Amino acid sequence: MSFAQSAHLSYPGDPQLGKILGLGAYRGGDYSHSAQFLQEVLDHANDGEALYYLGMDYYKLQRPFDSKRALQKALAANLPPDLASDAKKVLSQIK
Repeated sequence: MSFAQSAHLSYPGDPQLGKILGLGAYRGGDYSHSAQFLQEVLDHANDGEALYYLGMDYYKLQRPFDSKRALQKALAANLPPDLASDAKKVLSQIK
């Protein structure tokens, strides 16, 4: 178990720690765990970047309805231009 995972067990409601774990899991291709961590973040804070990565997790997990909803919320949260561009691309691919 990594240090971050141990810390998460000790501080399960910490949105910053959850975001770190969520982004790490996303980058490692573990979209299911990433979505779990990021959803915990969003239970405590409105975070556009977390919404973006949650939407991307759902897209990778073939959950288009959830992906579309999260990415639309992320765009409304004023994402940085590079993430906004990616979100718009994925939204155009979701039917």
